[in-house]
Amino acid sequence: MARFRVDDVWALFAGRRVAVAGEILEGEVRPGMVARAVGGFTAVVQAVEFVRQSGGVEQVSLDLGSPDGPAEQQAWMAALSALSELTLDDPEAGHPEAAT
Repeated sequence: MARFRVDDVWALFAGRRVAVAGEILEGEVRPGMVARAVGGFTAVVQAVEFVRQSGGVEQVSLDLGSPDGPAEQQAWMAALSALSELTLDDPEAGHPEAAT
């Protein structure tokens, strides 16, 4: 299990993907891990990268994949913007999110 502090949220590729930037608070984060948050938000981490924010500060960025359409993208952005932390776990065998 890992914990990730969410500092910023943005859309990638004209809103087709959603990413968050922040800091790994505990553990290790890898692509394929399932990100979860209070309120039922769940997504599979597609990529882990470093981003340079304004002022030159580097942070870890998690690409959380593609929401199903504009309405879900807006819901993801709103949910993630309201969060301060994500919990990340390795996908479990038979877990539905592991296939996305």
